[in-house]
Amino acid sequence: MRDIRGMELPSLPPLPTQRRIAGILSAYDDLIENNTKRIKILEEMARALYREWFVHFRFPGHEKVKLVDSPLGQIPEGWEYRGLGECAKFLSGGTPRKSRAEFWDGDIPWVSSGELTRMRIHDAKLKITGEALKAGSRLAPKDAILAVVRGMSLKKEFRIGMAGRPVAFNQDLKALVCTPGIDPYVLFHALDSMRDEIRQRSGAASHGTGKLDTKVLAEVSIPVPDVATRSAFSAFAARAHALWDVLFRQREVLRESRDLLLPRLISGEIDVDRLDLPENT
Repeated sequence: MRDIRGMELPSLPPLPTQRRIAGILSAYDDLIENNTKRIKILEEMARALYREWFVHFRFPGHEKVKLVDSPLGQIPEGWEYRGLGECAKFLSGGTPRKSRAEFWDGDIPWVSSGELTRMRIHDAKLKITGEALKAGSRLAPKDAILAVVRGMSLKKEFRIGMAGRPVAFNQDLKALVCTPGIDPYVLFHALDSMRDEIRQRSGAASHGTGKLDTKVLAEVSIPVPDVATRSAFSAFAARAHALWDVLFRQREVLRESRDLLLPRLISGEIDVDRLDLPENT
């Protein structure tokens, strides 16, 4: 093991300057953390509203709507249960050949299961080109719901995310595109509320990974409300998701700015005394 005690460190600015730098970086960290908390609050608000309206049936005007019997239990009159296969068209993804350089480093996000750890998907670590799409990859439209149907993560959770822009995706995912009469926000939050139930339907694939067969996923029952309730929830969810997008972009800009500033502040390239503290836009 290398002894690091003898390593020479680059010269540091005077202590008052170091403290000023620490204060600036701390301000960035505070704003990043604040945005993260606001994003989490928005997610919980949307989930809580969905549970209240679609699980407990306490939607606006519910007092005037009677519950009627259905094969899956009582449901508000005018509502129905539909299989997921009736609610959405399933699209399969693919992986462009890694050996073809012209397929990669484009401007189209190529999403894998690792990106499906947040509610909204706008970007991915890897990007492909239009040539890759022509060669067999698949583009999911904005507001499509991406779901992991194969992989190790299915052993612990069912991952989903809503595309905030058109994105490509790999073969471990399915893209769900809503059929007419089904709102993507309603469907997304329905699946979000059923993550544990859906994960339990997964089986085993090769090498011990989890797998969700399309047939099994298509049979998941989704509550479909009347038009008025569907529209009201969608209006709220659309606003929440739009604000989520703004906060996420702000957070990423803050992170990038902080990481770019640090070496320039340490080196003295930027005068810390003339630098204003960051603010959310």
